[in-house]
Amino acid sequence: MLTFMLTAVATASVTWMLDRWRRSLKAKKTRMHASANEDATNEEGEWDYGPLEALLKDLAAPAIRFEPQPVREEEMALGRTRIGGQPDLPSQRSWPLTRSGKPMSFLAQFDLGKMNEVMPNSPLPSSGSLSFFALLEDELPADGALESAVLFTPPTDDLKRKKFPSALAEDDRFGSCSLGGGLVRTYPEQRHEEVTARMEVDEDMLSDFWSDMNMGTHLLGYVNMIQGPPEYEAELAFRFRTTGRVSLRSEEEAKAIEGWCLLFQLDSEEEAGMMWGDAGYLYFMIRKDDLQHHRFENVVCIFQCH
Repeated sequence: MLTFMLTAVATASVTWMLDRWRRSLKAKKTRMHASANEDATNEEGEWDYGPLEALLKDLAAPAIRFEPQPVREEEMALGRTRIGGQPDLPSQRSWPLTRSGKPMSFLAQFDLGKMNEVMPNSPLPSSGSLSFFALLEDELPADGALESAVLFTPPTDDLKRKKFPSALAEDDRFGSCSLGGGLVRTYPEQRHEEVTARMEVDEDMLSDFWSDMNMGTHLLGYVNMIQGPPEYEAELAFRFRTTGRVSLRSEEEAKAIEGWCLLFQLDSEEEAGMMWGDAGYLYFMIRKDDLQHHRFENVVCIFQCH
C-alpha cells in the first residue's frame, strides 16, 4: 500500500519529485518529435526540459500529486486521504444532493493535517478534512459546469462512513484507493501573460512540457488543460449563476486567468473505475480570494476530455 512519506518530507526542505514522474510517463519523447529542433532533446532522445524549467522557475507553483493504489475500504481508517469508496463525514451531515435532489458521486477526501505536513505553507486549512462530490451526467447544466459540492469538516471525533444512497447508480460509485505521492512543480501555460512574453520554444515541446509537468491527480498547482482554459469556464459558470450572462468580455477573460486557481484536479483513475469521457479530467476551480478565506462552497467543477 502506498502511503505518504511524511517523516521524510517533514524533515527535509521542499522535496521535488519531478524525476520520478518523468520516468513514469506512458510514452517517452523521441527525437522524432524534435526533428526541427534537435537541440531540444537529450542523449536518450527525450525532450530536455531543463532550459524551460529554468526559464519558468519563478512562475512555478507546487502541487501535491498522487498515485492511487486499490485498497479494501474497511482497511482504511476514518478520515484517511483517498479517492472513491464511501465518504467519512460527521454523523449529522447528510450526503450532498443536487438542486433537484439527486445524490452526487463521492470522488475524494483529504486529511488536511497530513496535507499540511507535505505542503506546510499552502492556502488549505491546516487540519480537518476536505471532501469532493459531483453529479456525473452526460448532459451539462446550462452554466456549463458539473453540479458539485466541496465539504470542509473541522477536526472531529464524530466521523462516520456514510453508506451509498440507494438512488446513486452503480456506475456512479467508485472503488476505494489509497493515495501516496508528494510535491511536484507545476507550470502556467501560455494564456498567462508572463509566460507568453518568454516563449520562443518548439511548439511540440511546449505542449509535451505542460502535459508532463501538470499531469495526473493533484491538489493545488496548475491544471493540465485539455480544451479551453478552465479558468474561463469557471468564470462563465459563476457569472451565469449570479447574473445569467453567458459570455466574457476580453478584459474579463484576463481577470479570470488571474482570479481563479485550481483546488483539485482529478484524472481518469482506472484503479478506482473513474473515466471522465475519453481520458479526461475534472477540475475543481476556486477564486483565489475564496481559497484564502476557505469559502469552498464557491468551488466550480469543470469537465474536459480529449
